[in-house]
Amino acid sequence: MRAVICVIWNGVNTFYAGRLVDVCLQCIWPSWAHVANTLPLSSGITTRQLASSWFIFQCLTLFHPKDLRWFYLGKSIVVLVAMHGILGWWIHRNGGVNFASQRSIDSSSPSQEWLWLQAFNSGFGTISSLTVNQADIARYSRKPNDQLWGQVLMFPIASALPGLYGILVASASKELYGKPLWNLWDVCQAMLNEYPNNAGARFGVFLAAGSMALALIAVNLSTNCLPFGSDLTALFPKYMTIKRGQFICCLAGLVIAPWKILKNGQTFLAFLSGYGYWLAPGAAILCVDYYLTLKGNIVTSELYNGYPNGIAPSVKISEDAKHMSNLSFIVTYLVAAAMYYLSYKIWPLPRQVQETLAGLRFEALADALDEEERERRLGTDSLESDKDSVRNVYVVP
Repeated sequence: MRAVICVIWNGVNTFYAGRLVDVCLQCIWPSWAHVANTLPLSSGITTRQLASSWFIFQCLTLFHPKDLRWFYLGKSIVVLVAMHGILGWWIHRNGGVNFASQRSIDSSSPSQEWLWLQAFNSGFGTISSLTVNQADIARYSRKPNDQLWGQVLMFPIASALPGLYGILVASASKELYGKPLWNLWDVCQAMLNEYPNNAGARFGVFLAAGSMALALIAVNLSTNCLPFGSDLTALFPKYMTIKRGQFICCLAGLVIAPWKILKNGQTFLAFLSGYGYWLAPGAAILCVDYYLTLKGNIVTSELYNGYPNGIAPSVKISEDAKHMSNLSFIVTYLVAAAMYYLSYKIWPLPRQVQETLAGLRFEALADALDEEERERRLGTDSLESDKDSVRNVYVVP
């Protein structure tokens, strides 16, 4: 289930990045915009767009994300600058944050509530893959709490600001061109079209579009390719490695034709809201098992023990029932959490596990393992230091 979602998001982000690379290639070679399309219209993609999507991603799948620390650090700085550069250009071009032709639309209270819930649910759907994938990334941290401030403080800011900036840019584009531009590649393409003969401006657009593509590549590597590679390696350890799994994830992401998902905004929102049905129960079970059932104490040996033990047209659905899809993540998360917790009340943990966990404070076993690992490393470092001392004493002049 998780691997399927990784493939879908990988394909969506790769196509998105490819469209931005398409703008970059036009900045370098203006003739790229005139490459003939050899694909049928029914395919939903052009030859140029498909070539850009393929080009952008293949080589970086050969690197393991844990080896790309400086890449992520540089990406964070470059993308922050580019994001504000794009926003500044559009606001300046519009003459400020002034959208005279646009008016707010009054709606009834129930309608507002359902819209709010739909937005809330779509937001959860967007990050739901991270709720089950974050362990693949966090396990490379040096200390258990290394990721705390990044999740509590920086993640909400990094999620909210791009959304706000997107609304401002779309509003400015509607003032200027009569049509809001929501896709980032359309935003960069419109900027490029303003400067057909200005080499300096084309270079600026190249940096902006390239930086945004870089951000999508980084997201794919850590949150899609790595979890998929980990799952595939766990299923087929004899044949697979994480790097091989990453490459397969990239190929599968193109095979699913992600441009169909991005065909229009309504389709994409339905996709975001819908796949929460899949991941929310998994996230709920993980949380209940860790925090309520085991209280943070995982018995490692138990991780490897297995226990043997369309709707018919005639059915009428009310309008309120149809809105339940707007609550897919929330409802499935709460239902799965309650059912999983209740299942452990009815069928408790094996007696041996209960005896192991009896009287332990939260995450006591994890702390003990950390201390054991720390002592082992200190012992290894001390042994290596002794070996170096011996070599220095008996060095031949």
